Amino acid sequence: VFDVDFGGKKPWVLNRPELWFLQPTTLQPGLDVNQAPPGAEVQIVGKNVAVGKPDLSLCATSGNRVTLALVKAEPFSLIARLPANLAPGAYKLSVGGEAAWSEPLPVEIKQPDVWPTKIFNVRDFGAKGDDVTDDTRAVREALAAAEKNGGGVVQFPWGTYRLSDWICIPPRTVVRGESRDSTTLKWPVDEPASATNFTASAIIGVAPYALEDVTVIVRKTETALLDMSWEHIYARNVPPELLPKMKPFGEFRDVFVRRVFFQHWLQCGHPERQPELAKKYWEGAYNVRVGGVRNFEISDCVLWGANNYFANCRNARMTGNAVANSILAARAGVRQ
Repeated sequence: VFDVDFGGKKPWVLNRPELWFLQPTTLQPGLDVNQAPPGAEVQIVGKNVAVGKPDLSLCATSGNRVTLALVKAEPFSLIARLPANLAPGAYKLSVGGEAAWSEPLPVEIKQPDVWPTKIFNVRDFGAKGDDVTDDTRAVREALAAAEKNGGGVVQFPWGTYRLSDWICIPPRTVVRGESRDSTTLKWPVDEPASATNFTASAIIGVAPYALEDVTVIVRKTETALLDMSWEHIYARNVPPELLPKMKPFGEFRDVFVRRVFFQHWLQCGHPERQPELAKKYWEGAYNVRVGGVRNFEISDCVLWGANNYFANCRNARMTGNAVANSILAARAGVRQ
């Protein structure tokens, strides 16, 4: 209590915590900003949140109050663990300590969407993964089976899978290898003779979907991973048979790219000796192009050898990535 005359004005407190938003440290399907499931590890972003020893209090509309377990404190964020038995519903989160408490941040405890978990092993569809056989047909059949199932996990065991044309990840499907060191998806890497040798895209994703634990190698392809959201206006890089899968802008959500090593080999050799190829390298080579996706995560990835573009993404997480010999143009929004 201060015995100070403020001239009738309300006193204010220096370094008072200010909360901006909350999200799980691993984004999950169907959730949005300030939503998280019970038991999740969450990141609370704001300023002055780590002044002193912060306390985190979650208050339900019923008035019941829960103290959250603090995992890590940083100048602009706190990592905390939600109780596993936390009931779904509306809450207000406050952060404070000895000096002052923040204004409460409205949050919702909510279960994520559940995608099918049936596994479709590409080897069961005839894929060899021997770095010799063209596995395009077998991989497409596995992806088609997952789509018919309403989603699932398309599993790539250890190996190098040669592909000669695009593949499409259907909604609610996870394409997963054993690890990015042991599973490789490889498109032709011989030297292009001219810009006409290029195909538009290697992997085309129809949200919601995930790509995890693989290495993706391309050379004569403009974009290694093209999300359909990027093509909502022109659709110039989408094969005609995929156009019926196009959604209106704003309806793309839940795209997760984790632990993927993107390698674009266009700059191998001497493309500068051919002006046409040099222009393609600087203006038309991409590892990833994503635009207008809500609930988007790219984490623990290596983006090597080409441009990368993430535009107008909401509730996005970009963390733990390494960018090498390439350009990163990111406008990934995490606030409303």
